[in-house]
Amino acid sequence: MLFRPNSDQNLDGVAAALESWSEEAYRFRSAALRARAGDAPSSLIVAAAEEAHDALMSLLDEMDRAFDGLKAGRPEFAALLKMQSTALGLLESIGNSHDVLISSVAAEVAEPRLIARPLLVAAE
Repeated sequence: MLFRPNSDQNLDGVAAALESWSEEAYRFRSAALRARAGDAPSSLIVAAAEEAHDALMSLLDEMDRAFDGLKAGRPEFAALLKMQSTALGLLESIGNSHDVLISSVAAEVAEPRLIARPLLVAAE
């Protein structure tokens, strides 16, 4: 996610993305609770948790860079600080859920591999 706010940019898009990740975090927490109860999670939900975690890490990195361009007295600074706090909470929640989910995944399926077979030569 490219996020480079300047002083005149609206932060509504980032707020909407955080709201979406909050809903995803709830889904991951629910899956983690089911995993603790013995239900094996699908690999898709584990991959989704990893993707959300990575996206939040990227967003937080970009937020850190955005703070360099904002002065503390600007209204955007307070909004960005609040969003950063929300993102950190979501990152922790998703990370905890991911740890539970990854430890509960059923046996990993090995990658496909080529089975060596002797070459047959056609009769001449």
